[in-house]
Amino acid sequence: MPYDVGADQLILPQLLRVIGQPLFTITLSQHSPVGLSPKKTTDASGLSNTMRNRGGLIGIAMLSTMIDRSEQMHFSVLAEAITVNVTRT
Repeated sequence: MPYDVGADQLILPQLLRVIGQPLFTITLSQHSPVGLSPKKTTDASGLSNTMRNRGGLIGIAMLSTMIDRSEQMHFSVLAEAITVNVTRT
């Protein structure tokens, strides 16, 4: 994303996400136990929720790792440029 993106340019994508995400998740959670006996419906619902939570945890862990590695890379680039004898600008 370029540096000159303003908050007003991000309103439409955020609104689309706010509208689309509940429509997707509600539909998915309602269709996951379809065709199962009432006895197995609770297990299917629990398994569906567990997998949704696991997917979120994996996604958060991956993003956290990417941010951490990016921070380390940027810090090393900055550390290479800093010396004790650097002149002030």
